[in-house]
Amino acid sequence: MTSRPPGPAAALLGDPEVPVLDEPANGLVPEGVRRLRGLLKPLAAEGRTVLVSSHLMIVLDRGRLRADAGIAELGRPGTSPEDAFVDVIGRSAP
Repeated sequence: MTSRPPGPAAALLGDPEVPVLDEPANGLVPEGVRRLRGLLKPLAAEGRTVLVSSHLMIVLDRGRLRADAGIAELGRPGTSPEDAFVDVIGRSAP
């Protein structure tokens, strides 16, 4: 039987140009979260982009941050994440 590396380790294998981590701190104890940040901060300090998803919705539009909030804060009651995204992009269009 083979074991799989944990999500954050797998995402960082091969030193990708833009690491993408989906909920990397999910299930980690506070010390684990601290260690994870310790791995990611130096990458950002090098000027690299590190994408980390969380329970918050982060909306990027043409490389600019347009929103960083929970779904409830972005949309109307009952709004889907997709509708909230389109609403934010529509509000931020140049």
